[in-house]
Parts: sequence; C-alpha cells; structure tokens
Amino acid sequence: MMPRNEGMDHSALNWVKKELDETIRQARLALEAFVENTSDASQLQFCATYLHQARGTLQMVEVDGAALLAEELEGLGRALLDETVERRGEAYEVLMRGILQLPDYLDHVQAGHPDVPIVLLPLLNDVRALRGEPLLSESALFNPDLTVPVPPPREREAFARDSGELHRLLCRLRHDLQLGLLGWYRGSDPEDGLDRILAVIEHLDQVTQLEPVRRLWWVSAGLVEALRAGALDASVSVKLLLGQVDRRIKRLIDDGEAGLAAELSPDLLRNLLYYVARAADGGERVRALKDAFELERLLPREAFAGGGIMGPGIDSLRAVSEAVKEDLTAVKDSLDLYVRSAPRDPEDLARVPEILRRVADTFGMLALGSLRRIAQEQADRVQAIAEGDVDPGDEEFTEIAEAILLVEASLDQMASGAEAPDEDVGDGAGEEAGAPGAEAGAGSAQSHVNQGRVSDPEFRLLMLAMAREAAEDIARVKAAVLAYLQAPRTDADADAGPGGEAFAEVPRLLAELKGSFQILDLSRAAGSVQALADYVSTRLTGGEGAPETTDQEALAEVIAGIEYYLEAVVERRRDREAILDQVEDGLRRLGVSSGGGGGEAGPMPATEVDSPTPEEPADVQ
Repeated sequence: MMPRNEGMDHSALNWVKKELDETIRQARLALEAFVENTSDASQLQFCATYLHQARGTLQMVEVDGAALLAEELEGLGRALLDETVERRGEAYEVLMRGILQLPDYLDHVQAGHPDVPIVLLPLLNDVRALRGEPLLSESALFNPDLTVPVPPPREREAFARDSGELHRLLCRLRHDLQLGLLGWYRGSDPEDGLDRILAVIEHLDQVTQLEPVRRLWWVSAGLVEALRAGALDASVSVKLLLGQVDRRIKRLIDDGEAGLAAELSPDLLRNLLYYVARAADGGERVRALKDAFELERLLPREAFAGGGIMGPGIDSLRAVSEAVKEDLTAVKDSLDLYVRSAPRDPEDLARVPEILRRVADTFGMLALGSLRRIAQEQADRVQAIAEGDVDPGDEEFTEIAEAILLVEASLDQMASGAEAPDEDVGDGAGEEAGAPGAEAGAGSAQSHVNQGRVSDPEFRLLMLAMAREAAEDIARVKAAVLAYLQAPRTDADADAGPGGEAFAEVPRLLAELKGSFQILDLSRAAGSVQALADYVSTRLTGGEGAPETTDQEALAEVIAGIEYYLEAVVERRRDREAILDQVEDGLRRLGVSSGGGGGEAGPMPATEVDSPTPEEPADVQ
C-alpha cells in the first residue's frame, strides 16, 4: 500500500479548482469580516460552512492532504463558535494562515506534485493545539526510539530522599520557569525568558536521577536551545509543549521523581522531538539529539530546488506499518477481553478509541483518507459502547473486527510495497474470483452489502473482484470525459459530436458499471449511473458541444462521487447513502434524475434545478 502521493491522478481537481478557490476565498472574507466585528458570529458560521463545503469537494476529488487541513480548520472555526478556545487571538491568526495556505497547497498538487499531508504537520499541530486535541506528531509516522540513553549530567546535586530542601528548591525552580515562560509568551524580553527556562531545566537535570525523567529534561533543553538560537519558530504548539513541561515539574513536586517517571507519556517526548527535528540547527545539544534519535531520517524529505516534496520511503512505511499493527493488536486484545468477560467491564475499552484515533491520524498523514475514515468510525463505535450509549450485540463486535482485519490486510500490503484497497478498490484477494460466483444473487447482496457488512468469504471475494473492475471502468470514464472537456473545440466539432476512441467507449463502460451495481443489488447507485449515461448520450454525444462551466463542475462531482461511493461500499462505511445524495444533487444540476432506483432515468425540467447562493451557505452538518 503506497500512499496516495505516489502516482495519483488528480485530474478531477482541475474540474473543481475554480469553484474551490472561490469557496476558500469566501471563507477568508467571512473570517476577515468576523475579526473586524467579533460581535457578528454569523460571519464565523459562514467561514466554517465554506470550509465544510471545501472539505466535501476535496474528499470527492481525493486530495486528502487538503481535505484534512480543511477539516481541521473547520473544527477550529466550530470551536471558536462554541467558545471553547481560550487563546482566541492566536486562533484567528492560525485559522487565517490555514485558509491562506489551502489554495497554495492545491496549486502545488494541481501542478503535478504529490499530495503529502505531512508537510502541513506544523500548521495542523497548531490548529489541534488551540482546540486542545492531541498533536498529529503523536502519530506512528514520526516514531523515534524513545529509549535512547541520556548523557551523564555535567554536575550532580545530592539530596536526601525526603529532603524538605529539595522540595523547596523544586518549588523555586518551577516559579523561575513560569517567570521565564511569561516573559517569552509576552515578548517583553524573550531572550531573557528563554535563558531562564533553560537554566531551570539544566538545574532539574542535576537534581534528578531516573533516566525517563532526565530524558525529558534533555529533550526539553534542546527545544529551548533551538528557540534561543532562532532555529525554530515559537509556534502555538511549541508554547503548548513547554507549558506541558511546566506541569510535569508540578507532578515532580507533588509525587516525587518515581511518580513523575511512572506518569510520563511517550507522546510528550515524541512531540518535543518532532520540533527539535525541525530546528535548522540550534547548537551542540540540538545536534546531539538529532544524532542520538536519528531525527533527520524521520522527517519527510523536501526537494527545494525542484519544488517537489517527497513522502516517506518504503523503509519508513514498513516501520509505520509495524507500529500501527502493534496498536491494532492492543485494540484486538482489549476487545477480546471485553467480549469474554462476565460481566463486561467498559473500562476494558477505555483506551481503545484513543489508540484508533492515533491510527487514523497516521493514515491521514499518509494521505490514506479511506483507511483514516475506517479507523475513525471504529473509534466512534467503541467509544459509544464504552460510554454506555449503545448496548452492543455480537454483530457489532463482528463488524468492528472485520474493519480492523481489513486495515491489517492493507498494512501487510504496505509492508510489501503493493497497492492497497485505499488506492485500488480491491484488496488483492479478489483478483482470482470470477464470474461463476455471480449467482450469489441479489438476495445475498441484499443481506450483505446493503446492511454494510460482508461475512461470507466467497461473496466478499466476488464483491472485491467486481469492485476492482468497476473502479477501472469509472477511472476510464473519468479520463475520457476529462480529455473531451479539455480538447479545443470548434463549431464543426460540436456538429460532429465528440470524437476519439476513448470517449466512444464511455457508454459501454457506464453500461457495465450499471450492471455491476445491479448484480450487487445496489439499485440506487445503478440508477445514478443510468442517469449519467443519459446525460452523456443526450448532452455530450448529442451534438450540443462542451457543457458550460457550471455543468462541467457538476459532472466532475457526479463521476468522482460514484467512484467515492464504490470505495465506501468495499470498506463497508456508513456514509454510502450520504455520498449518493451528493451524486443525485449533481445529477439534478445537470438536469437529469436517477429515478431513485435502477431503472431508466429521464431528463428533468431545467426549472427544477436550484442554483446555490454562496452568500447564504447552508448550516454545517
């Protein structure tokens, strides 16, 4: 399973880029209006809504990095509306920075460069930090060895185990650190503030002995050294992390060194190391940390001369695969313990949602949007069970287990360098399945696909084989239609209708695609494909010439939506009907109707097509 940044075709982005740019511009204007008059919350609502619209379009055309950024920015806008963000001034700045970066990132992808979400990680971390969410640098994609030995301290101060003198010293050191943080935050004397912080951390290293605690001081000192040298920006996330170091000192005061060592989470150390890795230089301590933890190897490679950005190599992907599989093993163990216990204890599931969301974050950084959604959905389902919101039966756990097995199969393919279901709808197992299994019939499909689960292995193989062929068909349709729309045209061309062997194949490909959906008993999707075929035959091959820009955008959404729906069926996602809603909306804008089923679709009167009004966006769902 290679990430989407390798060889992905983003031609569909060309169809919707103009509309996306306008939507993002409207989000920026709404935010500017709100910042000028913060009493008008409707402008912030508009901003969040435009970002929601952009996110949906980006998901449809599979630019996962930009879709992830739009999703996180929308979340920050919603948090500002809900007044759950404390540092609102910084939040406005970060939200605006993200909105401005979105079109630049899209221009980069449209120019043929890969979609590599990890290059957005510093910005995404700032957005997450302001919302109080875990940073994305906690994902398995940045996974240094956190057991690296700590160098001995330059000096050592000895205190009795229960010394009141040590307690008083620690209280004084924390007070000094807070004064340093205050001076640095406010910018009144940032260099003096950082000097004070560094002196406190170095002193803490002299009075503590346990390696996990001293490792925290070592890495924290490296981060401060990089800030002091101007080798690293004082971002929202960096400020958050040094605030967390302050809280660890409080734990040291309250619970002692052993208590702090037992409580230390690897996430804090991993996040600190990520920003040390990003430092341009910073000094002797920064260089020592980069060498000891091999940090240069763990960051994405940026080719500045050519303007290209490369994602993680196959060795890094294999390491990521192993780390994620360890997380999934922990999830399966927790689920197994819960299911086998009598009575069942929800506490056994307490950590599962957190682990699955970390896995989802990892997939997000790899531009594997579909696998990310699978992990997110299972996290939500397990959290609902753990909190007592649902009373699960065995079927619920079977579905969760099947989803995890699908993710694990994808990880195995990533380790071998093969394509994954995320890019190539099937999982490889279905390549040998053939037509003889087709007599599984509509009844089997009805009970398996429409209910969102496939427990019969033979039917699963058939479905994957058919889905692979259908994915190839819709990809060829997309390429042929795009080539037709982009070709220079004259009046004579319009009279003759579109030429080209590729486009001539479109009606046959759509007929085969409709047939595949009918065999799988997906009648509503089959109806949408029939409506698309009607549009192609009457509007494109009928001699009317290339459609208007608005129709081209709607056509792009319909084709991308059908492709996206097919992916959702294979992955047994619950948003399949919502995807078809968007497909049918696009068909209505084209003036055709799917008829709500697999039958023939006829043209709709143009008066029934509603035009969206950008100035009055719908509420965020």
